[in-house]
Amino acid sequence: MRSINEVRPKSGWLVAVAILMMADTAMGQDWSRQFVSAARFKLLEDFDYEAALDRETRLVWEIQPLGSTTGWQGARNHCLGKEVGGRLGWRLPTIEELASLVDPDELAPALPAGHPFLGVLDGLYWSATNFSGNPFFARVVNFELGGTSSWSKVDTAWVRCVRGGSAYDG
Repeated sequence: MRSINEVRPKSGWLVAVAILMMADTAMGQDWSRQFVSAARFKLLEDFDYEAALDRETRLVWEIQPLGSTTGWQGARNHCLGKEVGGRLGWRLPTIEELASLVDPDELAPALPAGHPFLGVLDGLYWSATNFSGNPFFARVVNFELGGTSSWSKVDTAWVRCVRGGSAYDG
């Protein structure tokens, strides 16, 4: 039987991969891990405590959303121009990202107990995701009941912006 030293390349890539794997797990990149409510979100000092890191998804969410409803294009523009804690780079979340906030065991709002969000209003929140088959509709999340549906882009809904991830608004 060969030892690990005999099969490991001399370049040290194995050590680098192991370090990266440990760092990802330490940073919450273990996608099989579900955080308990109290530990899931971390308020971010670097964002003047106006944003929170979701340790489960590694997304950064604004704490206080837009205080009024708007149409879909207005929601996209709002997030693109958003500045939170002196930082730009915000966007409208995809339907998957927005729905990841939903706790099916909670109602009005359908968010995890102990969440850090302020100004959570019951109702529909825009996602960046178009409704397949109809370009005049986009996907929304209902934070009162927790479900997802489609909504006409000319109608209005609430907005919560996100930062990070790899968005696709298809």
